[in-house]
Order: sequence, then C-alpha cells, then structure tokens
Amino acid sequence: GRTADRLFLAGVGRVGPYGLLRTTKARRGNVDCTKDDTYEIVLVPDVSKVAPDIRHVIVNFNGAYRIQTLVDNKMAAWLPETMETKSSIRDGWWHFEWSVSLDEIGFSDAPADRHAIRLVRNFKQIESQWGYQSSMRANEGPFFAAAKAVPAVFADDAVSAFLGRVEAADPTRWRVRLRLHNPTAREQRVEASVEGRPANSQPGSAVRTLTLKPGETAEIPVEGAILGDEYVKLAVEVKSGGKTVFLREVGWRPNGPAPQWLRAGEDGGAFRFDFAYYPSHDKMRLRADLSSVEKRPGEVSVEIRSDVNRGRDVLAKTVLKLDADGVADEIWKVPDLKAETLRTGVGGYTITATAAGVKGGVVKKEFRRDVFEWEGFKGGTSDAVPSRFEKVRRKKCEGSEVVSVVLRDHVVDAKTGLWRQVTAAGKPVLARPMEISPLPPGYSVATEWDVDGMMTWRITLPPGRCAPITLDIPILAERAPLLHPCADGLRFNYAGAVPPGDGRVWDSTKASRSSIIGDYLPYVWAGGPLRGIAVFGESDRGWVLDDSDGGKVPCQEVVRESDGTVVLRLNLVQKACEIREPRTILLGFQATPVKPMEKDWRSSPIGSLIGSCYYWGGYSASDEIHPYDGTDTFWRKMAEARRTGKVDKAYVERAISER
Repeated sequence: GRTADRLFLAGVGRVGPYGLLRTTKARRGNVDCTKDDTYEIVLVPDVSKVAPDIRHVIVNFNGAYRIQTLVDNKMAAWLPETMETKSSIRDGWWHFEWSVSLDEIGFSDAPADRHAIRLVRNFKQIESQWGYQSSMRANEGPFFAAAKAVPAVFADDAVSAFLGRVEAADPTRWRVRLRLHNPTAREQRVEASVEGRPANSQPGSAVRTLTLKPGETAEIPVEGAILGDEYVKLAVEVKSGGKTVFLREVGWRPNGPAPQWLRAGEDGGAFRFDFAYYPSHDKMRLRADLSSVEKRPGEVSVEIRSDVNRGRDVLAKTVLKLDADGVADEIWKVPDLKAETLRTGVGGYTITATAAGVKGGVVKKEFRRDVFEWEGFKGGTSDAVPSRFEKVRRKKCEGSEVVSVVLRDHVVDAKTGLWRQVTAAGKPVLARPMEISPLPPGYSVATEWDVDGMMTWRITLPPGRCAPITLDIPILAERAPLLHPCADGLRFNYAGAVPPGDGRVWDSTKASRSSIIGDYLPYVWAGGPLRGIAVFGESDRGWVLDDSDGGKVPCQEVVRESDGTVVLRLNLVQKACEIREPRTILLGFQATPVKPMEKDWRSSPIGSLIGSCYYWGGYSASDEIHPYDGTDTFWRKMAEARRTGKVDKAYVERAISER
C-alpha cells in the first residue's frame, strides 16, 4: 500500500523448526546479509522506459540490507535515507514490514500506472542447491530485471486479495483459496478467475462474479486433479470496476518433497564463527559473531586439536573478547603446525569455538596443514625485467627527480614525492603539479617504484593539531574524458564519461558497492583511451574521516575547473583533529598506458575477457575476432534496439538462419 508520500510492503513467511537465520547486524550502508533468511524487493518506477531504473533490496530480520541500483542503464549507489523495516515472529510466522518514501525510489516522478514491484521470501535453512524462495511471481527470467516485476497501480477504491494454498491429505487433489476483502466504504462488484494447470492432468478453474459490501470478505475455493508430484501453474486475476486489481502467476508441486530444514548452527546459526589460516606466518584470523543473540556471553573460547590421538591433545587455545555488538575479530599467533605435521605425519586439525550458554554455541571446523615438497623452493624467482617492460631509470634534477619506465617519464617532487608532471606515450597528462596541502611540520614521505610504473607512496603525519588535508591530481581536460571507479565487486563499477558540469561533478558516495563501510573506494582512474592516472589503496587506514551526523566530505571526488581541468581530489584528512600518534597513509599511483601493445594485437582472438563471444555476434563462445558476418551490423542493430526500444525482428530471424 501507499500514503501520499510513502510506499509500504509487508510479507508473512513461514519460520522453520529451528528459527530464523539472522546473524548479520544492521548498520548504515550495505552489508552482506545474504547468508540469513531475508526478504528481497525489486522496485521499478516506470516499466515503460526502454531501460527502466531498478532498485533491488535484500533485508534480513535485523534490518541489515544489501542494495543494487540501476539508474539510466548504469549501476549506481543508493544509501537510503527514509527506509524503515520492522520484523516480528508470531505463531511460527515471520511478519515483515518495509517502508520508504516515494520520492527516494523515483515513484513520485513516474506515471502512477507504470510502477512494478516484486517481493520474495528467501529461505536459508531449507536445503537447496540454488536457494529456496517463495515469490509473488514465478521467477522465469533474470531477477535483477524489470520484466518479472509485478505491475502495481495504487487506488483508494481497490479490493484486496489473498491467495493461499490449502494443505490437504488427499494426494490426488490440489487445492487453493482466493480470499477477497472490500476495505472501502462503498459496495464493490468483483470478477475473479482462478485457473490451475497441472503439467499432465486436466486443469481446474473457477470464475466468479460477486458483490462485496463495505468491510465484507468472501472466499473462492478452487481445486483440481493431480498425478504424483507434477507441477501446477496457477493464474489468478481479480477485477473491480473493470480494472485488474490482482494478477498473479505462480506455481508449486503439491506432492513435492517436504523441505529439508537445516538445524540452526549447521549453516551458521545464531553463532557464526569463521577463521582464515596463514601457514607461512603461523597466524590465524578469527571472527566470532553473536550479534543476533540477546543473552550472550562476553567471550568465546577457541582451541586447536590435532587428529593424532583421536583429537584428545589440545595444541593451542585462546579467548576472544566480544565487543559491545557481540563481535570479535582478532589475529592469533598459533604454533608451528608445519613442525607438528612433520613430527606426527598427520596433517589434519580441528578448530573449535565455544560460546558458553548459547544454543548451537559450539562450532567445529576441520582444516589441514600438509607439508609440500615445493615449500621454500626459490626457483622461478628472478630480477629479470618481463618482456615489454624496461628497468626503472632515475635522474636527479634540481628540487626533483625524473623517474622513467616504459612509455612514461615522471617528474617527482623531492619534498612530497608527488608528480609535478608525467609524460605518457609522448604527451603530458597533468595540467599542473599534484598538490597536497596543508602539510603539517614534521611530516615524512617515502616512495617505491616497480617496472610497471606503479609508485607506492607513504606519508606519515606527526602527532599534534592537524587541519583538513586534500591531495589534488589535476589532469588536462583533453586527457580526462573518462572515469572508472571500482569498489568491492564486479559487473557494477561505473566506466564511462566524466559527468558534465563545473565544480564537483562526481564523488565516491555515488559509486556502487557491495559491503564496503563508508564511501571510500579502493581504486579510481581518470583519463582517456590511451593516457590516464589511477590512484588506489587497500583501505582508508590512516585517513581522518568526517563520520559525524551531517558529515558531507567524501573520500574521493572529481572537480571540473573553469578551464576544463579535471581534478581527482582525495580528502585525506576531512576535518580538523588532534593526531595522538604518527599516522601513515598508503596509496599507489600509476599512469597509463602501462606497457606497449603486443605486435599484431588486432589480429589476436578475443576470448573470455569481455564474456562469451555469443553476446556480440560471434560464431562461438570464444576465440572470435569479429561478428559472424565480418561486419558491424550486429552491433549497430543492438544499438538501434537500445535507442528506439524496437527490435528489428526480420534482422533477428535472418541472423539466426545465417548462423
């Protein structure tokens, strides 16, 4: 339903015999809640558009969410400001409520008769290869698409409808019921049709016309014959006043196998424990999560046992202290298990985590520390420069240094370690020197170079009062028509034109992401088809973030100046602060092109780097170098279809027959 300014969705889903998986805690921003039981929502403001905008939301019981957004046919970021969720469990059912403002999801700007919505319940404790879902429409196509979302028109005089399956003891019959309710203040004439089509048996149907008084409810039972575990497709339509108010296409197997519920704890449960073992360092990363457990202990005990002597001997133990949210994440120095394996000849081990007093609070996981004959082997390492690269060359100049690698010459400032200029493929890239300001007294900078032209840059800020610090990379206008920021995923990172306009035209809050906390991005490149500059870093460690309630300073931004210069700006210290101990920020810089193209590269086959060749008209899935007919007609027809929204069916039929 909706009010004048908000959309409301609700679902009621079955809770299995072992409760809900709800281990991921809510926080601002995306978080991977897909291991939990969730509801999944698809919102399409205008399905009539050639490339509709789509918002895809996955939400768990705690309100933790993961969001993907498609705007103007490009992946985009969405940090919801008005979204609210509420969940409760009553009588074995999960009651889920979700709401968001119409403005925020684009419903206010789109025609009221062109919205589409899809709501799905994801079951994570039912054993299934691909996941188990109940949906308001059969999923016979891509989920993240407008095609399978259900058209939704809001009307104050609409009749409500509820479609339910009737559990029956007779295995030769399928049964459903359609419940109709008139919530309005006037009498409503309703036409309803329900048809079930089993895969092999005769269909069963019911068509009714009835009049509902205000507040009145009526039920229409429908049933039909069925053989064995055949699949039944159900089509339901309800009309009121000549308009369709309820339309569903769903299916199920009435005699299909019963769900195989997983016991809480077998697939994570309320107590989630994970570890990573780094054998070369004799260290483990341990992570315990009891955030969804209301009455939890303050610590988790962990121990390692060898498979020798039936696991009776404890080799190491530690205790993880949980924080206020019920989470612990620590690095643990463990014994030399390589030596233990060599001593016993057995490489099997078990790590056990115990949360005392918690149901399902003991998690055991097996791992191995085998000893391989190649461990410690130094063969294959070399200081030789790979083909198509050159040795790093350095030349001192007054107040700077020129560092040259293949295809690029960098003039490096002696004080800051940043580039005054970089010449790539024979032409300058920077409009003026890179600049970092203001720098506090006592700072230090260190750089390292590799043969591919990557410069590792470390700056250490001393203790004391520190003003906001920005690092600017000003690129010539003609060198920077394109932008490519990358977050923590694939297939959703923007790659295209630098947005038009002057001033700030882009910032890191607009980038798609999966589970990164905050708006920091690990990689941003700006440039053109041949030349450009990338700046990257593993994390925002050492940065000072404006994470206050109204903080508006992004980590990275692109600013276009009045003369067209494109400035890639990094806001390293976003607010005035007191630095209590030395603070180091680590970044990497690299100009493109990185190396020369291979000789005769245009004749090289295109493999899987851009996906299957079928997508762009190749004869086979890989190793093609042009569309099947040796022309660009296939590409032009694809562009034409996207531009006009109309497919040249005659061309499609001809292309299929020719291939």
